[in-house]
Amino acid sequence: MSEAFVGGKAEILSGMDQRVFRDVLIVNVLPLPIGLETADGSMEVTRRRNGRISTTATKYFHIYEDNQCGPTVEVYEDE
Repeated sequence: MSEAFVGGKAEILSGMDQRVFRDVLIVNVLPLPIGLETADGSMEVTRRRNGRISTTATKYFHIYEDNQCGPTVEVYEDE
């Protein structure tokens, strides 16, 4: 957690004047991008850095070889 988030949360919980925080919105975001390893070993980013954590998305991938039984999915977090 960032120092700014922790400090802000502490001020809110301490009972400070709530009018100061009237327009504050705290959102959980990803600190690093998340992606899947592709057949050539590169990473296909599926979630960008600072993207909201509570999201959904659809990505389509093609099979690498004919007659594959199923995919192997490797998930990575990277900068």
